[in-house]
Amino acid sequence: MAMLRVNQALNRQLEIANRNLADNPFLSVDVHGKGQFHKLKEEEFIQEEKTRLTKLLYPADRSISILEVFSQLHRLTGIISFFQHHSPLMDPKRPGDRLFYAAITGYEENIDISAMATISKNIGRNSLENVATHYFSPEILMEANDYLVELTNQLPLEDHFRRHSGFVHTSSDGMKVNVTGPCLRASESYKYFGNGKGIIIYSHLDEGGQLNFSTVFSANEPESAYLLDGLTYHELFQPDAHSTDDHGHSPPLYAISSIIGVDLRSRIANLKQKTLFSIDMVSTYKEKGYKILPHERVNYENIITHWEDILRVVCSIKLGYTKASDLFRQLNSYDRQIHFIKPFQIWEGFSGQFIFSDMLTTRR
Repeated sequence: MAMLRVNQALNRQLEIANRNLADNPFLSVDVHGKGQFHKLKEEEFIQEEKTRLTKLLYPADRSISILEVFSQLHRLTGIISFFQHHSPLMDPKRPGDRLFYAAITGYEENIDISAMATISKNIGRNSLENVATHYFSPEILMEANDYLVELTNQLPLEDHFRRHSGFVHTSSDGMKVNVTGPCLRASESYKYFGNGKGIIIYSHLDEGGQLNFSTVFSANEPESAYLLDGLTYHELFQPDAHSTDDHGHSPPLYAISSIIGVDLRSRIANLKQKTLFSIDMVSTYKEKGYKILPHERVNYENIITHWEDILRVVCSIKLGYTKASDLFRQLNSYDRQIHFIKPFQIWEGFSGQFIFSDMLTTRR
């Protein structure tokens, strides 16, 4: 029954795509049924509206100090109270809030703590290093950030940053950073770091600029393994759609994201070279006179055979029994391909078909 619904949805998308083909000046189709998109140019009124909103939200004649931002944020949310001393047996006198502001700024801007103390007024080096060492940890920072994200999503203003009201669209990308000090996660990559070592900082943002998820891993690891970690991180917050680049997606990710209800919208390079799949015979669409055609028929019987395995993997990730990055790192370490990886690759054909067909249905 589930496969029947998927087949009906695919056929509906293909029908709409072919019907709207004549009205889409930004798309051309060759004799083999492969589509080629042309660059979209924004209308002048859209550019003017963006300029107006930018000046309204970020006026050039006004500035707010970072100290005032932290003070107001702590007064409204009490965010600094999340930073507690690591030792449960000690109860030292709590440092001043300014030390926490300076430590957060140093970590955020990748400034050495001792250097941050030097450029800050009325802040001692020893005091700042004590706060940064004994009151900060990745877990505390993630917990504080989650609290801010939860509060921000309750504000009506947040919905104004979204392109479609009530529709949460996030994106992710990795930033390669050179590491000069000792770091267990740093790895060599001559292409990006020369003779040095570096890491990848992988972050998820929404349309309002909120940092929903962030992690750090070795520069030798694929970014795609950590995309699902971000999509399944929040228990009360899940995006409706997510965008990433070619480094951030893989066949299993398309399958799992579609099953958990997230529309994965990858920025696909060389879209014309991608293969479209269908459940029905390809000749069925040729008989209807479609110009946009699927190229292959998938072996959906393989999905039915391993459906229990697919659900087991998805539920393990969704319920938090394991991280997607740990699971797929283990699966990819085997010399021989695991028998239920193939159904994930087949399911990717369905997801890719939906994405491509949805792009074709747009009358622009």
